[in-house]
Amino acid sequence: MSENLVGNSYDDFKVEWLQSIVAGSPSTTELGHRFSRKILGDWLDFNSETEDIIFCDGAGDGGIDIAFLVLGETLDDGSQEGNTWYLVQSKHGSAFSGSSTILIEGKKVIENLRGNNQRLSSLGEAVSNRIQNFIRDRGPNDKLTLVYATHEPLNEEEKRAAEDVRTLGRQHLGDLFDTESISIQTIYNRIAELQSAVNRTTVNLKGKLVLSGSDLWVGSVSLLDLYLFLKEFKKITGDLDQLYEKNVRKFLGGGRVVNKGISDTLKQSPEKFGLFNNGITVVAEDVIDNAGTFRISEPYIVNGCQTTKTIWQVLVEKLDTGGTQLSSETLHWKGRLEQGIVIVKIVKVGPQNEVELTNITRFTNSQNSVSRQDFIALEGNFRTLAAEMAAKYQIYLEICF
Repeated sequence: MSENLVGNSYDDFKVEWLQSIVAGSPSTTELGHRFSRKILGDWLDFNSETEDIIFCDGAGDGGIDIAFLVLGETLDDGSQEGNTWYLVQSKHGSAFSGSSTILIEGKKVIENLRGNNQRLSSLGEAVSNRIQNFIRDRGPNDKLTLVYATHEPLNEEEKRAAEDVRTLGRQHLGDLFDTESISIQTIYNRIAELQSAVNRTTVNLKGKLVLSGSDLWVGSVSLLDLYLFLKEFKKITGDLDQLYEKNVRKFLGGGRVVNKGISDTLKQSPEKFGLFNNGITVVAEDVIDNAGTFRISEPYIVNGCQTTKTIWQVLVEKLDTGGTQLSSETLHWKGRLEQGIVIVKIVKVGPQNEVELTNITRFTNSQNSVSRQDFIALEGNFRTLAAEMAAKYQIYLEICF
């Protein structure tokens, strides 16, 4: 994403962004290729000219214009990110006609991956078989994301249609299925954030926090209220990953990381979440406390990315299924969830204090990791044995690594 936004409105940016796509009067097929390649490359932040992208669009594509596999990386703690298949439906110009396009094309992809499309091209069949094998052999952190790439952001009706496709996909393909929408506006907003442009985002967060000093609030936020904060941020910006732009551990690229321990706690003991989790740190340009509802301008999560991403994924999976009535099991779990909290720090750093923001980001992400061996000394059997050995034999047990 090399474009510079200085002095550029969104309309100016869009014209400039499209120049390389429309240059030379390309065919309709090539126009779609260029649009898809550029917007996907800017969104996932890779070199779209050299990466291995599979272009499938045309007769017999099964609804998949582009397929692209992102391999997960090994994290600092030794755990493995999941792999993500991105299936892109590129709707350039007149190829997009609103919510009907989203529903029809989304259902086409789902039916294709269920094995119900017998009219695939050789390339379309090869890609579909590969993804069907991926679904069958998927690990707990693997994802399959259907991406709608359009000129302009989806309107509310179109967003609802995308949610319907997401619900249908999860019913037939499993919880790994998700949908995303990206547009030229998405790319503009992301670059604007990186270049400190004037687009400000203000989001409400309800919580029990107290002011400590002049610019620090410390306390707790319920899991549900944090989830509502994440939903509001995504609704306003259209891109949840913007919330992590200041974090040294991003880029998350559409939400690939799921921490199994966090996920298990949320699913099995949500009421105890605050006891087991270190919490999150939010920095902001401005914070206004309105009787327990905090209006946060330009929020960024600089510590707790995996925590919030996992909360987002588990609660979306549990609560935003599209069903009109929660089961008794889900209602019971939601009741326990309502007792769960997250420890939260909010730091007001102001719009110009990049040095302080950088320090907060660096120091809150520099804690030493704690291994399982470090907990040996807390075990009752070890403490008893150590005392007996010291008393009877004058032998003193220590833990050495």
